[in-house]
Amino acid sequence: MAFGRGGSSPPFRTRVRPHRTGPSLLSDQSPTEGLSDSPSGDAVLEASEISTSLSELPRWRRSLKVGVPNAVFEAKERKALRRLVKRVRVKGFRKGRLPVALAERRYGRLAREDAREEVAEWAFRTAVRERGLRPISPAKVVDQRTEGNVTEFTMEFDVAPQIEVGRFAGFVVEKPLAKVSDEDVEAVLERLCSEYGSRGTEAGAEPDRETAATSPTVAELALEAGTSEEEFRAAVRRDLELREEREAERSVDGRLRQALIDANRVDPPESLVVSVMRDMVGGEAEEMPDLDDRLAEELARMARNVVRGDLLFRALAEREGLEANEAEISEAIRHEAEAKGLDPDATLASARRNGDLALLRRRFTDRNVYRHLREHSQIIEARTTGELIAGGRRK
Repeated sequence: MAFGRGGSSPPFRTRVRPHRTGPSLLSDQSPTEGLSDSPSGDAVLEASEISTSLSELPRWRRSLKVGVPNAVFEAKERKALRRLVKRVRVKGFRKGRLPVALAERRYGRLAREDAREEVAEWAFRTAVRERGLRPISPAKVVDQRTEGNVTEFTMEFDVAPQIEVGRFAGFVVEKPLAKVSDEDVEAVLERLCSEYGSRGTEAGAEPDRETAATSPTVAELALEAGTSEEEFRAAVRRDLELREEREAERSVDGRLRQALIDANRVDPPESLVVSVMRDMVGGEAEEMPDLDDRLAEELARMARNVVRGDLLFRALAEREGLEANEAEISEAIRHEAEAKGLDPDATLASARRNGDLALLRRRFTDRNVYRHLREHSQIIEARTTGELIAGGRRK
């Protein structure tokens, strides 16, 4: 059925291309960035000429009805058909010389589908811009009806939730003990000696007994490194202590994030939950792969927790003015470039071209939020087993 010919059609699975979100699930990018004034220049149409009706559905879901004059569809169908005629080769006709009637019989349906997709996307983005909406999921066309000279789309999509952060201070979390034992040090030293002795072994092969027997001692390895055995052991211990300390700090951040989530009820949009689940299983397709019920339930629980944390971090950053600015990010890029002996200006320009600034902005904003949570919380540091020291006082 051609657009603009009357009647109605049942729901179909057309999806308007999503306004992709950033690494943090929510993006600062405008949903109408790059939007043209009309679909590919055909049948120039003002936004005021389309009709829109918005309905609220549960859990940040929205239903948008958009009415578009049929003239737009007809112009798009003709252009799509001309593009197909120019590309295809049909026996008995020179390329690009296929009669319109034959082209319509052979490729009319495909041309109409192309027109529907392009006009639906344009109409959706135009309506979103006019209403100031912020979609965070693909818009799924669930119905299309043509009455008189207008075709109406009904599309459903999720919008960015408006999150109110209640409690973000007064949390009490424990910092795990960053402890390195003599056994930990010896295990690393043994591994280093074994790896040094197996350098001549082919990649992926296990060292044989003869190779293992020729592994250097710790003293020989230290001599190779130009230091004493005592200093070498001390350096290994310091490296392990730094790793343990970093892990302990990450644990504090994780516990603060979870405390924030537990203290604030957030009902996340299902589309964001599914997106995170898809990332967890490494899926690229639109649909989730079939999963065991128990696994799917656990993944959904974990994904909701991730989304809740991201939404709360975003809301808290906006409320408390913790969002990283470009000057802060640029300075960090320059500092790192100089430390590596690279050209700071060229490195910054490359980051802008590659879209790395958005990722860095999220990372720096998260860092600021973690610092804010720490400043307004109590970190209890475990010193020894069964002993806690809070604020420097033994408990």
